[in-house]
Amino acid sequence: MTYSLACWPLSREGSSVTFLTGNFHGIRRQLSRLRSVVACVTCLVAGAAATGVMSAPAAAASGGVPPYVTEEFSWTGVYFGGHLGYGWADWDGTLETTAGCPTSCVVNSSYSNPNRTLSGDGIFGGLQGGFNWQTRSGVVLGVEADVSWSDVSGTATYDTDLDGPSIWSKKHDLSIDYFGTVRGRVGYGFGRVLPYVTGGLSWGHTNGDLAVTYIRNGVTPGTSYASTSENHFGWSAGAGVEIAVTENVTVKAEYLHLDLGKQDYLFKGECYCGVPFDTDSFPSDLTVDTVKVGINYLFN
Repeated sequence: MTYSLACWPLSREGSSVTFLTGNFHGIRRQLSRLRSVVACVTCLVAGAAATGVMSAPAAAASGGVPPYVTEEFSWTGVYFGGHLGYGWADWDGTLETTAGCPTSCVVNSSYSNPNRTLSGDGIFGGLQGGFNWQTRSGVVLGVEADVSWSDVSGTATYDTDLDGPSIWSKKHDLSIDYFGTVRGRVGYGFGRVLPYVTGGLSWGHTNGDLAVTYIRNGVTPGTSYASTSENHFGWSAGAGVEIAVTENVTVKAEYLHLDLGKQDYLFKGECYCGVPFDTDSFPSDLTVDTVKVGINYLFN
């Protein structure tokens, strides 16, 4: 589009000395013409700006660079990413044994205090993915699933209180191999900052090793070994904050509490004397508290 604007030029009547020393009416004429030039330049700038604005859609349609438009950040979209964190676990359980019982007997009879808590901790890392939908009011609703490979583990040794000179020293090694969650998320988008609360289902796979050393009159005839593995299922809840560092990359920090329910932990192995060993168990509830940081790529 072409704009044609007529501008009144400055006259060069007489020399510059004449211009400066002329009569009052001459100076007024020069000032009037100067105002005309300023108005003309203003018109040209406005015309150029109008030309750019009116031609922007055409430039965008033809593959040109569209004009920059300021828009609020949107959290709506699918995302995938990874995380790294640290966890603290508690197995709240009961030491149980049927050792020395030919047929049946009351469990825990060898312990003055069978109720014990075995605690552990360690790092974990994994992957997550989910979907967000941001409403017009700014509320963000979403769902997320994650899986973590874990080094969270704990060790504790408990001695029985048998009458007489015999003691059974029992070392428990429990660990979480991996765990995961499927959770809903509810937050509010303050531009590029999204605080949220979250909750849903959780699960985890654990391993346990037991070493029982028989001690009689200070002499150790041998040690028996057994192991077990369990699948836990329960719930999780927590809160976090996510920040968009670019249009597609976000980072987050999150706290989660996982209650993974109760399992029996019935150990099975071989006695040092060569016979099967399956007399000990540690029925326990497993809870885990985690903190983690993560990074996501948002397809918005």
